[in-house]
Amino acid sequence: MNRHRYDAVILEHVVQHLGPQGERHNEGLALMADPVSQLIEIDAALSDWPADAEFRVELSAVRRESMAAGAVQAAQLRRTLAAVGAAPQQLAQLGGDALDNFLQLELTLVAQEAAWQLRSLARQTTRRWNREPDGQHPDALQAWLDRVEALLANVNSITPAHADDTE
Repeated sequence: MNRHRYDAVILEHVVQHLGPQGERHNEGLALMADPVSQLIEIDAALSDWPADAEFRVELSAVRRESMAAGAVQAAQLRRTLAAVGAAPQQLAQLGGDALDNFLQLELTLVAQEAAWQLRSLARQTTRRWNREPDGQHPDALQAWLDRVEALLANVNSITPAHADDTE
């Protein structure tokens, strides 16, 4: 998802290994049965980042800065998902048909990375918030953190699909 951060030669090498090279090559990689739904849920959680305007009066300068940093990070992650073709509008173009193994593998990897980055955003938010003694989150922020936690638990508990032997 972050091609600009890594050497282009190394990236090309990694991408070549993701190519459809048969079941034996992809052995051991667990595919999500429905990575499209997971990506749509991750995008929805990112788009629902709580606006600090709801509780701006209550926030200290440190916490306002924390909320602004979280909003920037959430927006950047949504842009990154769009750049790799995993925005909801792009995913809708895949239709309701079953994904071929290669696309399912690619979307599984993107969903896992997006979930990891969403987890990182939630943890950073909590860490930033707890810099001040009163660690009580406003209701809107706590609801968002709870939603993310449930989403991540769901992503981590998904029973992997198995690639069929037809490729």
